[in-house]
Amino acid sequence: MPPTLSNLLEQANEAAKQEDWQLVTQCLEKLATSPGTGRVESLSVATEEPNRRSPQLNPSSLLGLADQVLEYGDFQQRWEVAKVFPRLGTEAIAPLLEILADSDAEVELRWFAGRILGEFHTPDAIAALIELLNSPEEELNSMAASALAQMGEPAIAALTQQLADSNSRPLAVRSLGKIRNPEIIEPLLSVVGDRDPQVRCEAIAALNSYDDPRIPPVLVESIHDFHASVRREATIGLGLCAMRPSYKNDTQGIYKAIASEIEELLRERLWDFNPGVTHQAAISLGRVATPKAAACLDEILDSPATPIPLQINAVRALAWMGTPEALDYLEKALVSREHKSSTPEVIAEIISLLGRIEAPELKPKAAQMLIELLNRQPKTGGRDSMRREQAIASALGYLGQKTSIEPLIQLLATSEAGVRFHAIAALKQIAPDQAYFQLLELSHQPSANPSLKQGVAVALEEWVKS
Repeated sequence: MPPTLSNLLEQANEAAKQEDWQLVTQCLEKLATSPGTGRVESLSVATEEPNRRSPQLNPSSLLGLADQVLEYGDFQQRWEVAKVFPRLGTEAIAPLLEILADSDAEVELRWFAGRILGEFHTPDAIAALIELLNSPEEELNSMAASALAQMGEPAIAALTQQLADSNSRPLAVRSLGKIRNPEIIEPLLSVVGDRDPQVRCEAIAALNSYDDPRIPPVLVESIHDFHASVRREATIGLGLCAMRPSYKNDTQGIYKAIASEIEELLRERLWDFNPGVTHQAAISLGRVATPKAAACLDEILDSPATPIPLQINAVRALAWMGTPEALDYLEKALVSREHKSSTPEVIAEIISLLGRIEAPELKPKAAQMLIELLNRQPKTGGRDSMRREQAIASALGYLGQKTSIEPLIQLLATSEAGVRFHAIAALKQIAPDQAYFQLLELSHQPSANPSLKQGVAVALEEWVKS
C-alpha cells in the first residue's frame, strides 16, 4: 500500500481524536478518490476514540471516520462529508439506515442521512425514504420526497404503492411529479380525482409536462374543479397542449375532443373569480394563438371591470401571438385606453411590447402604431409625457423602420434632455447615415423651428462625438 495513503489515514485518525472534523473530512476526500483505497479498509490503525453510536463500526476505516464526522461535525462539515459516502460503496447504507431509524437523533443528522441514502438506489434505501414520507418532521418528509425524486425510475414502483395510503399520498405524488419519466403518467392519472385538492393540483401540474392523449380529457374536466389551484393547473395544461406539434398536426384526431372548445374553455377562465386563474387563462390563450383566442383577449380588454393586472397579461398574450389579428387588437386597445387616465400602465406595456415585435412582416405595422400614438401625444410636458416619449423612441429604435426617422427627428424639438437622448439613440440604431444627412440638411434650413434646430444641433454634436 502506498505510504501516502497510510499517512493520510493516520492523520485522519489523529484528527478524529482531536475532534478536528474539518481535517478528517479533507483526509477522507483524498483517500476516497485515491487508487488503492479499497485496501485502506483492512488496515488496522490504533485509535482510542470509540464510535459513540455504533460500537461494531471500526472507526479506523474510511466509513467509520466518515460516520463520526456526520454525527459530530457541524452543518458545513456534514455537507462536505456527505459527498464521500457514495464513494464508499453499499457498506455505507447500514449505518445511514441506523441513523434514519433513530427517532431520538437530531433532525439535522437524520436529514443528512436520508439525503445521502438518496444516492443509493437500493430497495433498503428506497424503503427507508418511503417510510420517512410519513414523518411528523416536515423537514424530513420533504427531504425524503426530494431524494426519491432524484432516484428516478427505481423509485417509481415504490412511490406508486404509496398512493394507496392517504397519509403518504401527497408526498408520493410530489415525488413522482419530480421524476421525469413517462412511467409516472399512469399512477398520477389514478389520483387526479382525489378528495385532496393538493393531490389533484400536483398530479395535474406534473402531467402537464407530458404529451399523452390520456391527459387532455383530464384537463378539460379539471378546468371546472371547485378548487382554484386545480383550475389554474388545468388552465396551464390546456395552453401547453396547444403549443405541442402533436396538437397542431393532429392527423389522428387524438386532440379532436378539445380542439373545438379549447378557446371557449379558456375564455370562461378569463372571468374566473380567482386572479391566478384569470392570469393563466390569458397566458394560455396567447399560446393557443388562434384568431378566436385573440378575440377572447380583446373581449376582456373591452370590459371596464377588468383589473389592470389582467389587462396587462392580456396585452402580453396578444403580443406573444405575433399575428396580424393580435396586432389589430393591440392597436384597438391602445386607442381606446389612450383617453383613460386610469390605465397608463396598460399603454406603457403596449408600447414596450410593440418594440419587441420580432416578425418582420409585423414590424412596419407596429412602428406605424407607435408613430400615430406619438403624433396624438398631447404637448403638455410633464413626467408622464416625457416617459412615454422616451419609451416610444426606444421602441421605434428596436423596430428599425426608416419611416420612424422623421418622427424621431421631430422629437428633438423637446426641451427634455432625456427624450432627446432616446430619440438620438433610436436614429443611430435605425439608419445612422441617412439620419445624419437629414439632420445636417435640416440644420441649414433658416425657416426651421428654433427649438427643433437647437435639438438638431445637439444631435449633430452627439454624432461627431461617436
